[in-house]
Amino acid sequence: MPRCTALLATLLLLAPALATAQTMSLKGRFRDPVTQIAVPGVQVKLTAYGDTSEVHRATAKDDGSWEIRGLAARNYRLEATRLGYAPLKMVIRVNTSGQ
Repeated sequence: MPRCTALLATLLLLAPALATAQTMSLKGRFRDPVTQIAVPGVQVKLTAYGDTSEVHRATAKDDGSWEIRGLAARNYRLEATRLGYAPLKMVIRVNTSGQ
């Protein structure tokens, strides 16, 4: 019984830390604007606005899909490039769930 109590106490102490350490993900899919065919191999780069040393990267899969995990709630500069296409550059805001 003491082992269960210690485990429960540990979980209760960790709960606030886990709640504040929430991270989000961003995902998307690239398609050709004319043919609507998936565009694989697009290089995606996310750079945090407040801290340019925070850089996340992904490469679009064969179906054009990509995902970047472990993002904090903040503004990012998104850059997507692929040979034969104009680069995509935009600023996005990642919010916590429910916002």
